[in-house]
Formats: sequence, structure tokens, C-alpha cells
Amino acid sequence: MKNGKAVETDNLIKNGDFSTPNGAHWWTERPNDGAVVSFDNQECMTSNNGNAWQHPEVVPSATYLLTCRAKQSYSGRGSLQVSSTGLSKFVNVTSNNWENLALSFETPPEARKVVVKLFGANGEIRFDDVELRAVDVQPEELIKNGDFSIPGGAHWTAERPNTGAVVSFDNQECMTSNNGYAWQDVKVSPSSTYVLTCKAKQTYSGRGSLQVGSRSAAVTSSTWENLELVFETSPSTHSVTVKLFGASGEIRFDNVSMKQLLAKKPH
Repeated sequence: MKNGKAVETDNLIKNGDFSTPNGAHWWTERPNDGAVVSFDNQECMTSNNGNAWQHPEVVPSATYLLTCRAKQSYSGRGSLQVSSTGLSKFVNVTSNNWENLALSFETPPEARKVVVKLFGANGEIRFDDVELRAVDVQPEELIKNGDFSIPGGAHWTAERPNTGAVVSFDNQECMTSNNGYAWQDVKVSPSSTYVLTCKAKQTYSGRGSLQVGSRSAAVTSSTWENLELVFETSPSTHSVTVKLFGASGEIRFDNVSMKQLLAKKPH
């Protein structure tokens, strides 16, 4: 393990870099006419509801980190997905340049395998360097007053960049609107992996997001939903800024948490 990176344990995905020709170890699914799954240039391409998948073995009630590189073309939509009984998570492909996708998850108590899926809804979605690794979530909480139990938004800075921007702290929640946001600087280690989570909801057709650096997770529901961002710090990064941003409507945040992910130590 180097510098706290969560990438030093064995990769549970076989042929995740597609260096073995013809998508060896990957199953393909083409559920409708026109669905596409192909393997070329040591990449996987899916489109029109086609997907490639694997069924790796896991340990019950354990934490894992699933990552890949991906990009879309022709206004494509697609996602990296993981599922099992009682588990369903995904992260969308959003860029026409290669981007790093990541999601963390805890396996259900009875889980012995999970399904990892490379899904393309339309356009062309390309995937590479798919990895699944066991990790340990470090117990230290890096966000201060993430549950807003200390009154007045202690440890958070309220930013109101324009007239009408709103940031308030009530009912042990943070509410932001009209481009207002609350932020906190968090100390981190260089070249390390972290998971940032919160609960959030929107009202009055609000738009907002959980943000760290250049990454963001949009608030999409009028009922409480769980947001997550998994990210790796650069070799020169010693702090990051976490933002709770409200563009419009009312965006409410609670239970903001950030913890480091470390490679699982062998028994």
C-alpha cells in the first residue's frame, strides 16, 4: 500500500483492461434489436441498451471500491453499475473525454457475488481499466458538524455570492438556494482515496449538488436521497473544499460525511 491509496489489493475483475482479446471473462447482453457490445482497441463499447458484465465473488458485509475509466460519444448515455440482492448502485458517464468513475458499496449480509455491468443506453459508451477491490473505511470522520447538531452551522462557512442567495441552518439541516452554498475545507493526504456522502432533497423544483473540487453529485429527488462522491487526491493535494450548493428552489442537506478508503489488509 502506498500513500493510503485504495488500489493496492487484488483486482477482482478479470481482464478489466481488455488486454485479452474478444472480451475474455466478460459476458455480453443484447436485450433488443440494435443493442451493441464490442471489444476493440483494448476497450469495451456498449450502446443501445447493450451491456457487458461479470459476476465476481465477494465477502458478505464488506466494503468494496469499483472504478473504471469511461467516455461517451454521439451524446451517449451510460453507466458503471453494481448490483446484488439488496444492492443497486450506479455512476453515470458524463464526459466525451476519458473520465474516472468510482463508487463504493457494502455487500449485503448474504451476498457471495455481485454483478458488475458496463451499460450503454445510447450513443457510444467506452470503458477501460475496470477494477473492483476490497477496502477498509477509516473510522475517522473528516467533516466537522456534518449532522448540523451544533447550532448556527458551526464549522461551516456560508457563501452568498449574489443578492437573494440563501444559506440557512435549521432543524439540524443546511438549506441553500439561489446560488448560495455552505463550504468547509478538509485536510487530506496526497494520492489518497476518499468517499464523500450526504443526504439531500430538493423542493420547489430545486437544483443543487454536493461538490468537492471539480466533482459534483446532483440532487434529483424531492424526498431524502443518498449522494456519494468517490475521489482520489492528486500528489500535491493537502486539502479539499466540500460545498453544499443550491442553484434554485430549496436544497436541504444532512449527514455530510467524508472518510478515507484504504486498501484491505490481507488476513
